[in-house]
Amino acid sequence: MLRRLGLLTNSEIAPYFITVARLSEPHKGQDMIIRAMPSLLRHDPRVRYVIAGEGPLKASFSALAARLGVGHAVRLVGPVDEAAKAVLLRSCRAFVMVSREIRRPALFEGFGIAYLEAALAGRPSLAGRSGGTADAVVHEETGLLVHPLSLPETTQAALRLLDDADYADRLGWQARDRARAGFTWEHAIARMEGCLESVLP
Repeated sequence: MLRRLGLLTNSEIAPYFITVARLSEPHKGQDMIIRAMPSLLRHDPRVRYVIAGEGPLKASFSALAARLGVGHAVRLVGPVDEAAKAVLLRSCRAFVMVSREIRRPALFEGFGIAYLEAALAGRPSLAGRSGGTADAVVHEETGLLVHPLSLPETTQAALRLLDDADYADRLGWQARDRARAGFTWEHAIARMEGCLESVLP
């Protein structure tokens, strides 16, 4: 799959960021990463941005990438099944979803299961500091949090992860440890049972 998407050349995986989300929710921040791509490509022409998902925003993202001259580096791959998602998450430099809050209609990240999926794959997240994101991503421990409307801040955070693969890996390992320790179904069930035991006679 990586080769088919142009992410694997001569057994070398290109550094890429990925967002997996429905393309019907404008607050997810794919547009911000596309806007960061010109700077990222000037720094490293190999970098790619994979957008997985389907919805009415796909055409506008494609048009934005073309207008900025980064269409060749933005892969709009459509919906992916669980197996493909696992491969894409496991091999990425980081999962990115710089979610912001939109008032009308009211849209925001309530928690962010997608960040935990990335964590369980051993990858860090680059996330917007809004809504409940900070409960899923710990800044400088399991990923990086940025102001979701700041293109310079988002770009610098992406460059940091792009430049330092070891740093990205370390954040990813810490993210996986945290997710396994507190956010699996087993732990959720144990917490619920503990709550029930504390109130039932």
